[in-house]
Amino acid sequence: FTVIRILLVGGIMLVYPLITRKGLLFGVYVGEEFAAGDSARALTRRWTIGCLTLMAVCLVVGLGISMAGYPVAGNLTATAILLCAFAVL
Repeated sequence: FTVIRILLVGGIMLVYPLITRKGLLFGVYVGEEFAAGDSARALTRRWTIGCLTLMAVCLVVGLGISMAGYPVAGNLTATAILLCAFAVL
């Protein structure tokens, strides 16, 4: 259940920059030419790498706590870490 939750929440955050209209970059209108430029691609690339890294770390933490005998705490802790880390990212 932890794996499914991390993949679901992380997957939503991964596609976040891709589901906005043209000219928007993470919910802020920056103009279509800037949103298609190198700076915007670099920002989106860093977001993707950061998301994948966070998902991997949260999977390790959640599964580690679950394997220690606390499956509910592992699930909730991994999800909480993931959501808080996305706010920082």
